[in-house]
Amino acid sequence: MDSRKIKLVHEQIHSSQNLHLKDYLSIIKKRKRVVIIFSVLLITTVAFLSYISPLTYQATAQILIEKVSYPISDAKGTLNKDIRGEEIYLTQFNLLQSRSLALEVIEGLQLWREFNPSFIKATINNESVTGAPHGYKTGLIVQNDRTIPDNIDKKDFVDWYLENLRIESVPNTNLFNVSFFSRSPEMAARVANAHASAYIKQNVETRLSASQHALEWLKTQLEQQKNKLESSQHSSHEYKKAHKIVSFDDRQNIVAQQLIDLNANLTKIRAERLAKQTVFDQLNSFAIGSENIFSLPEVAGDPVIQNLRAQLIQQKTKRTEMSGNYGPKHPRIIDIESGIKQTEQELASEVQRLSRSIKAEMDRAFANERSSQDMLDAQKVAAMTLNEKALNYEVLTQEVQSNQQLYDTLLKQAKELGLASVFDNSNIRVVQEAEVPKTPVSPKTLWNILLSIMVSMIMGPCLAFFFEYMDNTVKTPEDIQRRIGIPLLASIPHYKTRTKGSDTALFWDQINSKKKGTRQNSQYVMDPSNILIQNLEIRLKNIPPPTFIFQSAAPGEGKSTILANSARRLSHAGLNVLMVDADYVQPSLHTIFGKDNTNGLANAIERVLSLDIIQGSLTSLSIDDLFTLLSLKKLTGNLTLVNGNQALEVFFDRGSLYHIQSHQDPSDNRIGLILVKAGLISDNQLSEAVKINQDTGKPLEYILVNAGYITPDVLHIPYKMHIKEQLQKLFSWKSGSFCFNPGDVRTYEDGQIPYTDDYTPLIEHLSRMTGNRALDHTISSSIVNVQESLSLLPAGTASYKIGGMLYISVLSKFLQILKQRFDVILVDTSPLLGMPDVPVQTSLGDDIILVVKAGNLHVKSIHEAISTLKNDNANILGAVLNHFKA
Repeated sequence: MDSRKIKLVHEQIHSSQNLHLKDYLSIIKKRKRVVIIFSVLLITTVAFLSYISPLTYQATAQILIEKVSYPISDAKGTLNKDIRGEEIYLTQFNLLQSRSLALEVIEGLQLWREFNPSFIKATINNESVTGAPHGYKTGLIVQNDRTIPDNIDKKDFVDWYLENLRIESVPNTNLFNVSFFSRSPEMAARVANAHASAYIKQNVETRLSASQHALEWLKTQLEQQKNKLESSQHSSHEYKKAHKIVSFDDRQNIVAQQLIDLNANLTKIRAERLAKQTVFDQLNSFAIGSENIFSLPEVAGDPVIQNLRAQLIQQKTKRTEMSGNYGPKHPRIIDIESGIKQTEQELASEVQRLSRSIKAEMDRAFANERSSQDMLDAQKVAAMTLNEKALNYEVLTQEVQSNQQLYDTLLKQAKELGLASVFDNSNIRVVQEAEVPKTPVSPKTLWNILLSIMVSMIMGPCLAFFFEYMDNTVKTPEDIQRRIGIPLLASIPHYKTRTKGSDTALFWDQINSKKKGTRQNSQYVMDPSNILIQNLEIRLKNIPPPTFIFQSAAPGEGKSTILANSARRLSHAGLNVLMVDADYVQPSLHTIFGKDNTNGLANAIERVLSLDIIQGSLTSLSIDDLFTLLSLKKLTGNLTLVNGNQALEVFFDRGSLYHIQSHQDPSDNRIGLILVKAGLISDNQLSEAVKINQDTGKPLEYILVNAGYITPDVLHIPYKMHIKEQLQKLFSWKSGSFCFNPGDVRTYEDGQIPYTDDYTPLIEHLSRMTGNRALDHTISSSIVNVQESLSLLPAGTASYKIGGMLYISVLSKFLQILKQRFDVILVDTSPLLGMPDVPVQTSLGDDIILVVKAGNLHVKSIHEAISTLKNDNANILGAVLNHFKA
């Protein structure tokens, strides 16, 4: 197949994949019926509901709610403590819609009497009331007071009232609108004003009641606080009297000063003791060679120690000087050493004396420190006792002050609250009373209709886009390539006809109009460029003569009409065209061309399968006819053929050629001569094999292999050549007789030669050369001529059950025969889906042309059909999009 040429033809009908505004407009235009129906229904419904809805009037009264403030004083003076604005307004908003206020207005205006004009009369006459709220009961006695009688459900009246009441706040102001809806404009105004007035009254009563309760509470608290103040003052006085305290300030100052002086004196004495202790410790650790103690003030101030130290230094200096002139045992050296020891003993004695003196001073300092510490501790105890008494007195004093301050505050607030309760004022007032409305607020018929038009203008296209999105069918040529994935052969647009007529009449109108040179509107008009015919002609140049199978996934796709029109155009191009109607489920080609369907394909198949092959003459049934019928019927047995003095026996196993055996003298057997001539066996071996063949009747080939004269692999090629020569010889017979004996074929399991060669291609080639006498005559008698170079093989109406694999095999054989007579064959087959008993007929032709009707099947169904074709190894040439709405 020349794919380049077909792609060039495809490009003539491919468009851009990008979506533009015109694509969305085309969707709306395509779905305009949905848009129009939705718009008409919506507008009509809105207009009808607006027309039948009762008139409702709204009356609005406006009130002002100012911030609530009370003159309350605190410790710093009088302030205005305002309640938080946001909280008060939310509270007022909910109070305006309270059920208690609604019930008060209902009873105040006696709306329960005026709800239905026939209410009073009906209740007096013990009748039910139509249109009244649920809860009306018969036997009502009309009362003179304003309260609702007990046998009427108040809840329903209040619910009805609140449903018709609307409270709205004016943004950024303290204003509230009180609106009421009613079918009576006078009642709406009266109820709105009454509701505002009742709320103001309720607010004043609530404030006065709260003030009275607050004043009573303050008086009670004031009396209790007065008693607490007197009790705390008495306790403070008794405490001072019991502890004989005039003033705590002077005593606390004296005790504190004494405590400071004692602490300072103790610190001084402790420092002196520590100094003595240090000197004493150093003196106790005195050694003659140590010079540290001589820097102490006590040692430096002692003249005896200083003289002895100076004398000792002189003696040691003199010893040093003399040691250079005299030895250590010299008398002078000995005297000097004796003097040094004497001086050192005296010095140590003086240091001990000074240490005892320092020890005595240290003991005195320690005694003074202990005495000062005792005095300091006693003073601390006295100070803490005084502080504890002062603290208790301070607590009593603060309690007196707190009670006094709280008493003064309560007294002042009681006076102020009593003064505020005298004034009968409210922070709520009516700014504008409700007036009787002149026009109803609902229904707004014109506005509703305009709004419905706007909604339909938006929702209508959206609904169209939704239907388009949910429509998962193949609609455009782009869908064939993008969503189906096979080439597009042609797109056949859909045109509406001006006059009614069947598909057949329109088809022949198109044919006749072309013959007459006139133009008529037709529902099936091929694309002007004849793209499908161009693709078929390209294919014809590659595989003449081809067979095109027209398939569709489901019925009603238009494949029969497209096949008929394509056949007509190909015949006009000078080709000899045959149309085969293999759609035995719903055949239609004979209807399109107005031909008889009593003798057709099914009848030909029935006649072929009824032919007698048990015995007969080769003049009535050719060799190819016999081989074909045995293969179709899957028969097993041996076919004996006799032509003059020649006889051949052909063995078949389930319709397949198994072996050919000649009845002539085995010595003249062709395969034996081939083996001897090739040097594979000797003449003696062949003679022995022939003798065994004559005795046992076993095949010569089996005997040669079983005897070990030759291996099966070596025998294979000569054996195959022998079978081919026998087939060529057999197909050359034009006369003679045949006899078929059904039964099992002897296979010689103990030494079977396992050759499984397929001779079908050779048999088909020989049959094309020799012809099928009976089959050709049978199928030719069912073909009808439509016009010049255009023929039709209708489906036929045979009683034989068709549609199985035997039907497909016979039809395939018919097509092989017909290919020799026609340039192109177009086969109309049954739909692929929804036909459980219909086998796939893809093996009948060279190429499959899938016809898809735009907007008819989902993509999933078409993919399922294509998968069926691919599973059968079909060659899909492409698709034809039918009824494409351009």
